[in-house]
Amino acid sequence: MKFSKKTSSLLIILFLACTISISTNEALANPPSITDMNYDSSTNTLSVSFSHIVDNPSSHYIESVEIKVNGEGVLTKTYTSQPGNSFTYEYTIEANSGDTIEIIAICIISGQDSDTLNIEDTTDGDNGNGGQNGDVTIPGFIGLGLISMLSIGILAFRSYIRKNNRNESSKSHYRQ
Repeated sequence: MKFSKKTSSLLIILFLACTISISTNEALANPPSITDMNYDSSTNTLSVSFSHIVDNPSSHYIESVEIKVNGEGVLTKTYTSQPGNSFTYEYTIEANSGDTIEIIAICIISGQDSDTLNIEDTTDGDNGNGGQNGDVTIPGFIGLGLISMLSIGILAFRSYIRKNNRNESSKSHYRQ
């Protein structure tokens, strides 16, 4: 099926616009980050500070926080919004000296972060990568958008090469 240049250009622009609009929500989705953790053994209070920069905290937020002590789940809290881009939640849990507390924060749209705190030193047990769990993924729509744009670029380049080859061929025909 052959399309005119105008129709082909319009189809490419329409496809790119659809791809970009679909990708926008995923591009804005970012994983939460655990920035600080402290445990007060006198009150059994675990304080966890989060950073999760979002445009609308009522639709894009940390959906759940799971707390494990020595690998066993002791508390899971679910949320329907978040109070801001940086905030601290407090949880009442029992832990003893020598215990390890693991916190897992899960975004409702995309990604999660986890970190651990060893009770013996009660300092941030950051896993060595700034609170990021190292699971870097390209969300589905962004991956699809990148593949689509790369494919369009290859097709455009191929079309350009063919056009130049035809022009060179016709020029050499007139020279003879």
